[in-house]
Amino acid sequence: KPCELLPIIEETVALYKDGHPAIRFETRLTDAIPIMNLDRKQIKQAMINLVDNAIASIKNDGDILITLIHDPILKIVRLEVSDNGPGISDEDKTRLFEPYFSTKKAGMGLGLTIVRAIVSDHNGMIRVQDNHPKGAKFIIEFQA
Repeated sequence: KPCELLPIIEETVALYKDGHPAIRFETRLTDAIPIMNLDRKQIKQAMINLVDNAIASIKNDGDILITLIHDPILKIVRLEVSDNGPGISDEDKTRLFEPYFSTKKAGMGLGLTIVRAIVSDHNGMIRVQDNHPKGAKFIIEFQA
């Protein structure tokens, strides 16, 4: 149903901020984000999975940046979750969204598979790239 993305991002950051004082959470949000048809619960789950992964990669001490941008020319809303952890190898990037693939010791390897399914259900796309100078950046684009 029609929903704002901005409060979902703010709520997700609020969930983690107090419990991780050594992590610097930064949000860069554009005010002019259109209301989109979203399943609020699913989008929040996707955000939680992405932030969980970012926290795990920086080992509870680093920076997580969440950026939300609306491009009215391309008619997209871009959501980026980036960290300054060790990054993801090119080999792992090709398998990252596969079920049961994980670089962590714990977990089932389903977090990013679930994120991809949620984004896909919203007719969006997700990709990963290096975050310069270090770390990883997950980019989600929705039609707006």
